[in-house]
Amino acid sequence: MSVSEEEVRRGRPPKGSSLVDGLDGSEHARERLRLILNSLAGKVSVEDACRRLDISEARFHEMRNEVLQAALHRLEPGPMGRPPAPAEAEGSAAVSLREEVRQLKQALVASQLREELAIAMPAHFNPKKAKAAELKKTPQPAQAPEQPEAPDRKPS
Repeated sequence: MSVSEEEVRRGRPPKGSSLVDGLDGSEHARERLRLILNSLAGKVSVEDACRRLDISEARFHEMRNEVLQAALHRLEPGPMGRPPAPAEAEGSAAVSLREEVRQLKQALVASQLREELAIAMPAHFNPKKAKAAELKKTPQPAQAPEQPEAPDRKPS
């Protein structure tokens, strides 16, 4: 007892290229896609599809390869889970906080640079301290200790 393939098939019948009718796009683009799918399924010859679209076989093969490449690219596995929310969805508070952090980081770098320069070049940043340090470095001439004045004596 042999069962035919049609008797075994269950579920909905395949829609094939008629699925294209429910897609968004111009009628011209949908017709091109229908003919590409039918040529892949062997329902329409490449020559017949080219004649209907009024294009060369080379252009038809190019279009078919572009469609297949786009489909393959779209079917590549992506990251698991829900995609992250777009940047526009962030609140204005988050945006202003990010800007404040950026400004504070910039101010910190500038402050560190000023500190390094003040250590390396004190004369340019604090002239009074630099002059005091210079005076300490230069030796002062030794002075004779002062002797107390003797009271006036009259010569005898």
